[in-house]
Amino acid sequence: MTSVSVDRIEGEFAVLTDGTSRVDVPLAWLPPGVQEGWALRLDFQRDLDAEAALRASIRARIAELSADDDGGDFSL
Repeated sequence: MTSVSVDRIEGEFAVLTDGTSRVDVPLAWLPPGVQEGWALRLDFQRDLDAEAALRASIRARIAELSADDDGGDFSL
């Protein structure tokens, strides 16, 4: 089943994304205690496997972007 992730919470709405599009959904429609970073199946149940995969993907991307960072200052 396809999943979406909770990108952020804005007031009474959660911004959900599938990586290409986003939609604002009332928090009342989602499981109690929903948090940023949760992955939800399209029936709005938490999908722990998709969440773990998303976190791993984010960690890999951060590592890739940090690989050539010498830690020094930069100027614009």
